[in-house]
Amino acid sequence: MSSGQSHRLVLISHPRTASNLLIKILNIDEQHEILPSSRRTGHIFYPAIKVKFEHGLQAKRVCDWSEEERSTMIQTNQERLNELDEYATRAKNEGKIAFFRDHSISLADPVAQTRFYVGEDSVQEIPWPVKGAGSHGALRTSLNNTLLPDEFLKSWRPTFVIRHPALVFPSYCRVLDAADSSEDEMVREGALVNTYHWTRSLYDCYKNAFAIDGIILDAEDIISKPEVLFHYCEKVGIDSSKLRFTWDAKSTIEELAQNKVRDLQHRPFMATMDASSGILQDKAPSHIDIDLEAKKWREEFGERAGAKLEEWVRAAIPDYEYLSSRRLRAKGEGDYSGIKLGGLP
Repeated sequence: MSSGQSHRLVLISHPRTASNLLIKILNIDEQHEILPSSRRTGHIFYPAIKVKFEHGLQAKRVCDWSEEERSTMIQTNQERLNELDEYATRAKNEGKIAFFRDHSISLADPVAQTRFYVGEDSVQEIPWPVKGAGSHGALRTSLNNTLLPDEFLKSWRPTFVIRHPALVFPSYCRVLDAADSSEDEMVREGALVNTYHWTRSLYDCYKNAFAIDGIILDAEDIISKPEVLFHYCEKVGIDSSKLRFTWDAKSTIEELAQNKVRDLQHRPFMATMDASSGILQDKAPSHIDIDLEAKKWREEFGERAGAKLEEWVRAAIPDYEYLSSRRLRAKGEGDYSGIKLGGLP
């Protein structure tokens, strides 16, 4: 591992950006440079998100949470950070790479979330007291809208996964629809999730507060340009020979039928990948006409939800284009022409 590579890698995603596909292709479980962890391919802060939804907190201002709700959420997030701290320290001691992934919105501080969704003056309190181990403390720059302290956060080299919002946001609504959510429920939850604010906020925090350029991967490149992933492996110090582009769908489906893989809540999010035997090229369209798609969304989700979906997509375009313009690209055409891409036809 070169001096330019970090012993700590974090994958920061957004729901429906093909992050599970990326994990599958990178073959993280077979990357021997990475220290195994029970949560490294799952979302480490998911237990806290689960508590939030079970208590209906996602729809409430943080200042309206009860003391018990606040205490439970702080404790749950602190436990996750402690677990991550211990894992990263163990990886360093063993000369391995520490790796975790989560959605940017899952890392967002509840105070920052209330201010973004309700208004800057909607809450008067400091960021939550979630502390890192040792000297990390709980200090956070004003650009850090996450639960993670500055010193801890900047010890991880970030990779951000993005995808065009006209593909991502409707896909998330389809998951809600499959869960029998009403149109009102779809609008309420969609308003919270269907934004790239948290991804751009964290990217800018790394760049402007920590002077760290995060790596950005666009899902369309993940799907259609494998040479980008070879370049990515070189940059972060993992083994590109372990990349895989096909897998056995049949065994995965059998495991699902036997309830051995995925909890009920996550199955809809994984269904496309689990039912496939490789990368689906039709998931990377070359052109997206939002006007045309918006008409389809109204027919699919209802007039109100469809209209809101169009609103969310158009509002997210500037953030997406900002991030996409900074995405990782292949080193150059022909760089990998002599390499056989494992699993590709």
